Amino acid sequence: MPPSKRQRGENAVQEAGPPASSTPKSPAQEVYGILEIRRRILKELDRRTLAVMLRTEKAITASVAEVLYRKIHISLVSKMSKASARRTVYCQAVRILDASPRPVFEATAVKHRSLNASPSPVRFDPEKVFKQLSGWRKKYPQLLRVDYHHPPSDGDDAYTAHLRDGTIHIDLERRETCPISFESPVIYPIDNLLPTLPSHPQLVINRTIAIRLVCDMVPDTPEKITAWRRELAKVTDHPRVVSVILSPLHGRHHLERSEAIALACKRKSSSSYPITSYQFPPGLPETFAELAEAIGPSLRTLYIHDSNLTSLGPLPDAIAFLDRTFPSLQSLSIQFSDRGGFRYEPSGLPNLTRLYYHCDRDNFSYREAAFLVHQLGNGDTVFLNPGLADSKEMKMFHAKVKQLKQ
Repeated sequence: MPPSKRQRGENAVQEAGPPASSTPKSPAQEVYGILEIRRRILKELDRRTLAVMLRTEKAITASVAEVLYRKIHISLVSKMSKASARRTVYCQAVRILDASPRPVFEATAVKHRSLNASPSPVRFDPEKVFKQLSGWRKKYPQLLRVDYHHPPSDGDDAYTAHLRDGTIHIDLERRETCPISFESPVIYPIDNLLPTLPSHPQLVINRTIAIRLVCDMVPDTPEKITAWRRELAKVTDHPRVVSVILSPLHGRHHLERSEAIALACKRKSSSSYPITSYQFPPGLPETFAELAEAIGPSLRTLYIHDSNLTSLGPLPDAIAFLDRTFPSLQSLSIQFSDRGGFRYEPSGLPNLTRLYYHCDRDNFSYREAAFLVHQLGNGDTVFLNPGLADSKEMKMFHAKVKQLKQ
């Protein structure tokens, strides 16, 4: 199938082939001179190799920049300019901007204390966002998308901005925290939680909502469990709800496996917005693959327990399954039940921006944990273990992983 107009815009940076020469070329040089083949070759290279090529292979600057700068993090924006023709090519190569801040190295206990004293959630400001997008689009004329998926606080609004055909479409994700009592498990009407559509003449805004349900206890009778799951099913089935996270997580808090799969399949076949974040309770190994495939490829954030993956074979096979099933996955949180953690060294998940490695601190080994996860993600992935005592220990873990990646 030929690429769409939008795909051509995302993937193409115009660059002429090498100048004609009377010097005979080898078959390899002839093949490398074909732009499409060259691009495919460059996409297989790591960022370090591409950065070296950008300095040494001046004849193919645009092709290398097209791969190296196609997606950039906001931390690079201040370092890029159009001060020269060469730097202008770098800016013209940018198609996707990740505007999310880097994760903070903050231990779980410290984070909980800060959440209790946190200010009001930061809500979407259309005027502020429009000014930012206008500035970025001026600097990066081929920019097609801006991702703000991981704001500093779990309660802050997130969004995706699509810049196409002279218009800006915003997928706004309002994040709400709802306390729940199992004595009367009634969740607020979802339509009341959806944000009022902010108005801006240059923005087309679609509303979705991500909900965190804070539960006061575990339902202790069949009647309470049934009543709770009935309410949870209503929320999960709402077409604009893209995420339901339970805190704390317990097997009785979750839907029955068959019902969870049926609801995910129903959403996938309807006009519902795709699920962007999902939390698996411990267990479910025999139905994990079926439920994961029903959730769909738009998932960006995944919370799992190592027991979820046992039916997928050795962990490299399980990671390969996640790679295929969730190609847009950016944040992965894995809870390990024993010291072993990963039994093998998995690799993959190239789009991962953050990996949360949860395990008992008493059984944690920096060297072992870093060795087992260092082939996951990419050179910019941040590796965190929120269960460590303080930010210093967390930074040591991240540094150990980065050292092994070199």
